[in-house]
Parts: sequence; C-alpha cells; structure tokens
Amino acid sequence: MPLFTLALRFPTSGDSRPEVRSRHREYLDVLKNEGKLVAAGPWGNDHGAMIVYQARDADEARKLLDNDPYAAEGVVADAELHEWQPVVGDASVLG
Repeated sequence: MPLFTLALRFPTSGDSRPEVRSRHREYLDVLKNEGKLVAAGPWGNDHGAMIVYQARDADEARKLLDNDPYAAEGVVADAELHEWQPVVGDASVLG
C-alpha cells in the first residue's frame, strides 16, 4: 500500500493545540491500530509536524487528515500531502 507524507504547519498565533492534543493523539492511536499510520511527530521547532500514512490513494490520505481533530478544529494552518516512494533505506523502521 502506498505511503503518503503530510507536512503540517501550525498557526503562529492563537494556537489551540493544547486543548485538542489529547483527541488528536487518540485519533492517531486508532489509525496506528488500523495500520494506516506509520509515524507522526512534531518538527524540532514545534511550528509543525510530519505524519506518514499508509493509504490506498491520496483521497484516502486526505480523508485521514480531514478526520483528525487538529484539522477539524483549525489547529492546522497548512497541510502539504505527497505520495512518498522510499528508494534508499528501510522505511519499515518508521513503523
């Protein structure tokens, strides 16, 4: 099944992540248990995050984002989704 990377950027002001974070992480746990989440975590500067999904296609990956409380509650300022085809290395270490 294809992999998709999702680069998120958080707003520079009015950050509501603390109020939504627990629901966001619960959602990610559900996706992980379903085999749809490979890895997720914030950037080192905490201005955004990376999520790697395993999905049938870009439409399914976009729906996974749309159902995430971070997206649904406006925590995400910008999201950039790309299909990812690892060529070098072992992508299995991500999961």
